[in-house]
Amino acid sequence: MHFTTSALAASVLAALAPAVLAAPLQARGEKTFGVVTIHSGSDLQYASLGYGSGNTISVGSGSGIDFYVSGGHLKDTKGNTFYVDASTRQIKYAAKDIPSSGVQTTWSTSSTSLELDSKANGIACKTSGGYELYWAKDGEALNCDGALGVDLYVSYDPAATTSATKSPTKTATATPAKKTAATPAAASTATILPPNLLIPVEAATPTKAFGAQYTGDVKTANGKESVGTFVSFDVPPLKNEVKSCHLVWTPPTAKSFPSKLTGSKKVDFYAVTSEVKPKTLTWNNKPKRGAKIGTFDAATGTFTKSSVTCEFGKVQQFELVAEDNTEVEWFQENSPRTGLNYVMLR
Repeated sequence: MHFTTSALAASVLAALAPAVLAAPLQARGEKTFGVVTIHSGSDLQYASLGYGSGNTISVGSGSGIDFYVSGGHLKDTKGNTFYVDASTRQIKYAAKDIPSSGVQTTWSTSSTSLELDSKANGIACKTSGGYELYWAKDGEALNCDGALGVDLYVSYDPAATTSATKSPTKTATATPAKKTAATPAAASTATILPPNLLIPVEAATPTKAFGAQYTGDVKTANGKESVGTFVSFDVPPLKNEVKSCHLVWTPPTAKSFPSKLTGSKKVDFYAVTSEVKPKTLTWNNKPKRGAKIGTFDAATGTFTKSSVTCEFGKVQQFELVAEDNTEVEWFQENSPRTGLNYVMLR
């Protein structure tokens, strides 16, 4: 069948479509959510997702999309279904039926991130009109202009279970007017915490307590860790205001103090199992290593997972460990922002 509608009638139908979806969403207990990209120090920090040309997703040029996940399918309240083209790795959407083969569709959400097959591997590729969104396989490098790894932060809308027509929260759509390496500090939706302690430990001097430093250093060579750094943050009690917490890394620049980035430049970060004592911490008495949380690339700021549990009103600490044949040394600065920081998204 074919329908012809006036512009006015079409606009009315478009306005009603999300409302029609609201009841089934609520009945199934599904919630809509907005998504923003997180890549510290880039143009994409806190940028929202929008609809691109040719049934693609653009980054930073749209007003936000209301997503929800149903049965492993990522959908929006307009009736589109999203998938990854297995050959090009681009995220696309279809208004009706998605291709029957050559696609990946098993989407889910963690506490803060959008995932495909339980992985968070978003890639933003620069185009003439901005950025488009792709999805990388583990260990896969996409050869596109200006490729940036991004964490797709999920911002749940608490009211979405009762109305699918509500716009994404300010967190999901707010884009700073000017995006620079210091963007997080200027974003009205984020609180940035610098570390209150950086404490190195060294295998060559296993009983030496270095105490708090302005410089962090991690080094692993030939399978042996020789230098590690523990980092500590004082997390304010903002439980009712903050939606999620993240670690972000701003790479050193030419204007930064001297730094060292060698090897793969990959740094793993772990939870700690007991509180670090800054005046007495040494290689020999460092706490037992907790669970691995994620990895970041010290040259680009790309995280495999940037989200961490918010420990409101507590001291939250992490252990930084270089991957093999890598050394990363940096001077923690606020201007220009350099190094590791803790971000609380509102």
